[in-house]
Amino acid sequence: MPLSVQNSLSTRPHTGAGEALRGARFISPRVARTRSVQIAFLAAAGIMVMAYWVRLPLVAGAAFYLFFAVEYDLRCSRIPNWLNASGLLGALIGGFALHGGDGLQTASLGAVAGLVPGFALYAMGLLGAGDAKGIAVLGALLGPDAIPGLYLYMLAAGAVLSIALLAYRDELRDFLVRWRKSIVSLVLLRKFHHQQPPPGSVAAGGIPFAVCMALGTLVHALRVAHS
Repeated sequence: MPLSVQNSLSTRPHTGAGEALRGARFISPRVARTRSVQIAFLAAAGIMVMAYWVRLPLVAGAAFYLFFAVEYDLRCSRIPNWLNASGLLGALIGGFALHGGDGLQTASLGAVAGLVPGFALYAMGLLGAGDAKGIAVLGALLGPDAIPGLYLYMLAAGAVLSIALLAYRDELRDFLVRWRKSIVSLVLLRKFHHQQPPPGSVAAGGIPFAVCMALGTLVHALRVAHS
């Protein structure tokens, strides 16, 4: 997982033991609407092109959902429940409209397959609740078979984005020093000592995980296109 455990980057602005990959502050606490729309449009457009390439209408649905998820996450630091509920309902209706009962069953299984590991990561403090629900929406749209690879791509994207942002803000060395102290404490004292990140730092603020969801979906569509 991208820079996991409590002293890693969060992707939602929560506090306490579940501080790892929650929160969504990207360079500044919130991104201006114009910039957030531009980034969301680029992400959604890339996925939409792949949807046309692989001839999968529900991938286009994922692009539509992710446009709003990325824009809202960048601007407001969260993925709202109304958006996830609307996305899930649309995925279920789309699955039924395209493939009848089998499509509805596949969408339902995909939602469960995405939600269960997502909430496990949420319980561990590695994701926000909105992120987990958002992955369930993607599971309903892309199907249960897409979930293992989707998680792999999203978490890899989160790791790369986290490291890049740390380096950009010149905080990578401090992050590594805090981790080294925590690991030494665990090895020598058999006790994990959490080194709190400085207030206002990238590690305390986090990354917008919806961006990682969009990148993971794009990579998934690319793999489908080349399979």
